[in-house]
This record gives sequence, C-alpha cells and structure tokens, in this order.
Amino acid sequence: MVFAYVVYFPWEKLIILPLPIPIPAPLYAVLYLAYTYYSARHASGRINHDAHLGGAIVGLLLSAMMYPGLILAAPWMFVGVISFSLVILMVLIFDPAHLLEHHLGLTSSSPGNGRAREYDENRGRNRKKAEIDRLLDKLAQKGMDKLSIAERKKLGELSKEVYGRK
Repeated sequence: MVFAYVVYFPWEKLIILPLPIPIPAPLYAVLYLAYTYYSARHASGRINHDAHLGGAIVGLLLSAMMYPGLILAAPWMFVGVISFSLVILMVLIFDPAHLLEHHLGLTSSSPGNGRAREYDENRGRNRKKAEIDRLLDKLAQKGMDKLSIAERKKLGELSKEVYGRK
C-alpha cells in the first residue's frame, strides 16, 4: 500500500516511524528498495525481505489494476518504481555475481543466490540420508550379518558425516 501511495501521490511526504522526519515519497521508495536489497543479501534478522519486495510489487500492480486512471497522474513514478523493484528482484533471484563466478569456474556450486546453494547442500544431505535409510532398512529386515563390510563402512561414514556420530 505504501508503494501505491508513492506512485499516486509522488509529491507528498511520508513519515515512517520511528523517524519523525517527513521523507519525500520517491526518496522513501529508493531507500526502501535499497534497504530491502541489502537486507535480503545479508539475511538480516528473521524477516523474509524477498517477500516484502514481492509484496510491494504485487501491491503496486493490484492498485494499478484497481485504479488505472491514477497512474496517468504520475506515469514516470509508476514505471520507475516498478522497474527498479523488478531489477532488484531479478538480481536477488539470479545473483549475477555468482553466475559470473560459476561460468569462470571460480566456484563449484550451482549458480543462483544463497538459497540455490543451500538447496544444493540440502539435496546432497538428503541423498546421504536416503542411503542411510536404505542401509538401516536392510539391517532391520535381514540383520547385521547380511550387511557387507563395504555397506557397514558406508553406514558408519554417512552417519558420522550427516549426524556427527558413528
């Protein structure tokens, strides 16, 4: 709703608590987007800053659909805010700096932002857990003597690696 206000009333000022200082609406939009970008990149707090950015974009688009005539009052502001928001969202999603590192062979992890790298790590951990489960199922069904020496060794290594114990 705040971004809709910024677009529809670009010459107004906003007072955002705890700052008791009126801030011009366009300056607020730029500061908010910069703060959201910085916070999303550095995972500050337990706030999903990507979701707030997405919410700002969706709120802006919904208000434009509900009152399309008001956009004509300040079309440059609408285009500027939505463009800047989408650029920041794309940078957060695709993480071009990491993509460049990946293409130059400077990193072995998948391209994408921190969540993509975390996904890769979780996928690997889940594969290891699935192998542990398979071996434990065999152990439970057929007994310890039916596990080969290699399977016993693998079970011990994976258990230590995934759970930190043997």
